[in-house]
Amino acid sequence: MPHEEQVMDEKEKPVSVIGSYSRTIYSSDDYAINLYLSRDTANLPDDIKPGKNGRTFIKVSGTNIPTTESIPVKFYGSWEVNKYGQEFKALSFEYVKPETKNGLIAFLFSDVFSGIGPRTAERIVTRFGEDSLHVLRDDPDSLLEIPHYVLSSIQS
Repeated sequence: MPHEEQVMDEKEKPVSVIGSYSRTIYSSDDYAINLYLSRDTANLPDDIKPGKNGRTFIKVSGTNIPTTESIPVKFYGSWEVNKYGQEFKALSFEYVKPETKNGLIAFLFSDVFSGIGPRTAERIVTRFGEDSLHVLRDDPDSLLEIPHYVLSSIQS
């Protein structure tokens, strides 16, 4: 018997949106409402119009959502309207892998990885290139190939 797909109401379908942290509007303990700059105009509701250069600010709320500047974040959740307007309720998120060498260096010395400064990040990317994140996650002993590197200094 073939598997029947469940038909979901449009409001129930999980969606995603990508943005880079701009500023915090409200925060308490682990919950926050932040503004993110988004160029991901395809996933915006119809009533949110892109600003100049196709960019627009989106309001994202959720638990422990990131505030790391310059690192794009992909949020999963749903759009909701409240008395303050459209807001994306984030259920989960993931960092978007940087596409450039400088982006990867900035990502490695962001607060996502404690213990990596700008020089160490540059050495890691120079040595491992696009595989840098794979090495950090799956083969951290390889980092010992980098001069002046101490393995215990990194925590993610």
